[in-house]
Amino acid sequence: TLKGRKLSKYIAWGIRSDHTLTNPEKIREQLRKGIYVMLQAKSVTEENLTFIMKLKDRSRLLFVTDDVPAADLLEGHLNQVVHLAISKGWNPVDAIASATIRPAEYLGIKDLGSIGPGKVASFLIVENLGRLRPDRVFINGEPFSSRTLAETRRKEEFTNSLRIRNLKKSDLRMLRNRQPARLKVNVITLNKENSLTDLEQEGVEFKDGYPTIGDKDLIQIAVFRRDKMEPTGSIGLVKGLGLQEGAFATSFAHDSHNLLVVGKEPEPMVSVANAVIQAGGGMAVSDGCSVSLLKLPIGGLITDEPFKSVAAKQRTIEDRLKLMGVKHKHPLILLSVLALSVSPRYKMSDLGIVDTENSRIMQVIPARGV
Repeated sequence: TLKGRKLSKYIAWGIRSDHTLTNPEKIREQLRKGIYVMLQAKSVTEENLTFIMKLKDRSRLLFVTDDVPAADLLEGHLNQVVHLAISKGWNPVDAIASATIRPAEYLGIKDLGSIGPGKVASFLIVENLGRLRPDRVFINGEPFSSRTLAETRRKEEFTNSLRIRNLKKSDLRMLRNRQPARLKVNVITLNKENSLTDLEQEGVEFKDGYPTIGDKDLIQIAVFRRDKMEPTGSIGLVKGLGLQEGAFATSFAHDSHNLLVVGKEPEPMVSVANAVIQAGGGMAVSDGCSVSLLKLPIGGLITDEPFKSVAAKQRTIEDRLKLMGVKHKHPLILLSVLALSVSPRYKMSDLGIVDTENSRIMQVIPARGV
């Protein structure tokens, strides 16, 4: 988190808002320096609300969402964040303003965010101000329902965006030298609660160029460029995910959305990676016997399947990951940001490990031997 002179320099480059995890001290400094503070559900805490309720001016506090799983969208979207704030003591009308007129003003959208002469008549009628569950929806003054959605056709130029060929086991070999060796390896370490990562060095045995992981809480992670036919990328190790068997692959991997693969052994990693490649994009999990796949054929990021089907498939993938030992409470969110090279503190990229706080690339294997 930037603060003091570093934050001031950052703002001077034109930064106007921050949607990352926050706390009262951070909110205070950012508001004083003119930043719009965007609150995700994870930032709507008792501590933050106690501080926010003491503020006379909350016009630069906005509610936002980020990477909401389809299964959670069945229960609500931005209205869920506002409901959470109201349930913790935020005045309903003021909280609603932070999800309507205040974001519209921040974005410079003058005809949305409120109802009045010259405004676009797009609004919700809700059951009550506590739950904020939509009863009726109006768009441009007309009642709206899913039946009024126009059928869209997939444009071929947006499909088949993964150029990479099918993987082979040898593509996951970490060392060119296939002689047995014991080496120091920079290992990315995870925690169960959020996406913050650390780094530690661990001695690892290699055989035929592959790490001998065994029963250790280690898995391989590979990131391959989506735009190169020949697999081009980096392979490393991650600790703390809890995965005991099988593998997972996804083309939905912020922010470059390259092909990300994790697993205990190369064979299931190849299986799930190729399932994603052949689908033109998606996310897949395998226990070594069967593969569960959610296809994302549009840009490798978007599906044209029905909403409830997407939610069910996401839930199946996440449930299987947990059955295979993954400890994190939101496995798909965590896995999608393991290659997010601006997220603290260490992430995997096609070039190696990114030390995000020091803006440098680190090699997975820093030195030979221990």
